Amino acid sequence: MNIAFFRTRYSRVIPALALVLFALSMSMVSCSNNEEQKEDKTIIEGSIQNPTHSKISFCTYPDTVSLYLGAKQAVYTVDLDAQGHFKFAIDNKTPVVFDLESGEQTLATNLIVLPGSHLEIKFTGKENRPNIVSSGEASEFNGFLIELLDSFYESPSLKQEYYIGTNYMDIHYFSDYLDKRRQAETGLYNSYFEGKTINKVYEEYAKNTIDYCWGADKLYYLWKKRMKIENIHGDSAYFSFQTKPFIQNAGAINCPSYIRYLNLYIKDYYERLVETGALPKVKGEKLIPDVEKFMLAHELLDSTFRDIALYNIYFGDTHDLAKGAVQDSLRGRSLDSLKASFCRKYNLTMIN
Repeated sequence: MNIAFFRTRYSRVIPALALVLFALSMSMVSCSNNEEQKEDKTIIEGSIQNPTHSKISFCTYPDTVSLYLGAKQAVYTVDLDAQGHFKFAIDNKTPVVFDLESGEQTLATNLIVLPGSHLEIKFTGKENRPNIVSSGEASEFNGFLIELLDSFYESPSLKQEYYIGTNYMDIHYFSDYLDKRRQAETGLYNSYFEGKTINKVYEEYAKNTIDYCWGADKLYYLWKKRMKIENIHGDSAYFSFQTKPFIQNAGAINCPSYIRYLNLYIKDYYERLVETGALPKVKGEKLIPDVEKFMLAHELLDSTFRDIALYNIYFGDTHDLAKGAVQDSLRGRSLDSLKASFCRKYNLTMIN
């Protein structure tokens, strides 16, 4: 998405933990390959062997709305030179999760850099597969993230199993499949960094990526079964991970799979209430799903976690607009203002 970068101030104060990693008060600076760089800037550079487009974009979350919606945006775009080289110099004060995109192709996704890091990535072969050629902690950790994706999600056979094969698994077989995948992913991490001490930010990001992909996939499986009108229900063992510390994890807000998980959690909770007859509360009453999820977000979640769910509910409630227009309609407005509009629309009593 080539959407211009800009900042927005919100009248609602976001808790400090949510902003430690993602209040991106950063300025983006593009540089030609022969310019000198200050050592305190984060440098992301590399080359594309077979470019399909003349430009490359650095995509991240420019504001809180984008973060809570899990919607990265192209905050800076540079031209590739004649040899396919590119360079970004980023004056970031906090860790940044990012993608690199060129044209319609996402070259690398959900990588993370700390302030002052240096990454050099070469994209080679017909599919422009990423290969980190620089050294250092940031390079090693992002190399792990690329290997994690390749090893468990990207190969044709794994894609076939993950996207198609799992549709035909019963819930017990699928749960076992996910547990084994999670164990294997954790094993890859442990072997990759055996005997090494890595930055706590990287350590938590790896653990959260693995854990919340696992949790989100459990909930997404149930959603797919409901869409097919299949009568599938998880038992207490299937939902054993649904503890408050897992659901409301301030240290995971920087993790894309956590944002996905939290929104699936609200959706799944709502669907299970409908399935068990707990909703509608008045028999025969017409349900408005977004209103019920709005109420559940206030009932089940605290502070920042509730805000994440609410932004996504408001996003879903404006389904008559194109996605980019929806984001623009939310950006620049405080959560309280959006909540007031939602309550007026559905004639609800304002909830604090």
